[in-house]
Amino acid sequence: MSVPFRRVRFSHVWLSALEYERRAGAGGEGADLRRPALRFGWEFTNAREYGYSISREQGLTALVTAEHVRRSLGAPGRADAFTAEVGGYLPAGTPHAVLALRAGAGTSSGDEQVRRVFELGGAAADRALFDFGAGPLRLLRGFRSGEFIGRHVALVNLDYRLPLARFERGYGTLPVFLRTAHASLFLDAGHAWDRRFAAADVKTSAGSSCPAI
Repeated sequence: MSVPFRRVRFSHVWLSALEYERRAGAGGEGADLRRPALRFGWEFTNAREYGYSISREQGLTALVTAEHVRRSLGAPGRADAFTAEVGGYLPAGTPHAVLALRAGAGTSSGDEQVRRVFELGGAAADRALFDFGAGPLRLLRGFRSGEFIGRHVALVNLDYRLPLARFERGYGTLPVFLRTAHASLFLDAGHAWDRRFAAADVKTSAGSSCPAI
């Protein structure tokens, strides 16, 4: 059950779910692993997007999730997992230029057989609104996708996005349309670990890109 509450200036989405997951041959000695879980989530945003925006431009976002695996639901063990993240968007000089900051963390505990692990690494940031998989906080550009894993994860992403050109053109009747080109400078820092957080093990990356949409 996902219930959105939308207003002109802000949006809330609440999620409550009972998810039943079955993994063939993942339970040891070839047995199936059944992993029923109670899942909860909350998302808030008052960030703005306009007709010529290249991303969200002003405002805040927040997202919290919780997952509980219990033997009483039919699981072979007990586990809990929590994630939280917050993002902010500020105008940065020229029209539609944006300074975007995102910070998040996740933690899991419980029996190893059903405990959740987190992945860190890779450039892919697209995901479902409420992601209860391994990668809701994986965006660490310059590293392979899922290169680091752990029961705990912490991540910070800082981006400066600047529009370069607006084309708004296609070619004849082909389903191809070029809207804008923009530049992006980024700085990422993150760490995935199991036992103890060590500042010396934090991974960082910086770079730029020039995508077109």
